Amino acid sequence: MLEKWWEKKHKLITASQIALMQEVMQAQHKPKTKVALPTGEGLEFLEIASIIRCESDNNYTRIFCNDKTQHLICRTLKDVEKVLSENGFIRIHQSHLINPQYMRKLLRNDGGSIVMTDGSELAISRTKKDRIIELLSGVEKL
Repeated sequence: MLEKWWEKKHKLITASQIALMQEVMQAQHKPKTKVALPTGEGLEFLEIASIIRCESDNNYTRIFCNDKTQHLICRTLKDVEKVLSENGFIRIHQSHLINPQYMRKLLRNDGGSIVMTDGSELAISRTKKDRIIELLSGVEKL
């Protein structure tokens, strides 16, 4: 009995077990490509890359997509941010979460705002302004 206990305690991990653990860890850190939106009938699956921006509407969030569709879901913007932040989405205001891939302009007037490819102009909060400028510092300027 003591021998079995000793063997279990000092059992070495095999190479296949290590490879499996690495595969699981990598899968957990891969950005998601789709998100499921709750609807009255069930779930609607949406490509994350198609989302331009999200806007808070009290305890609801309105999601704007590049095909001009809008989706209203019963989730707070904070909940949506938790899911989309790993895909590069950034919070620019208490009411706005954006996909930086769809930014068209950064305006420095009246405290700053961002114009998105859908034509919407969104205010940047004072507390988020430095973070936005830091993120844009990596973009090549002519």
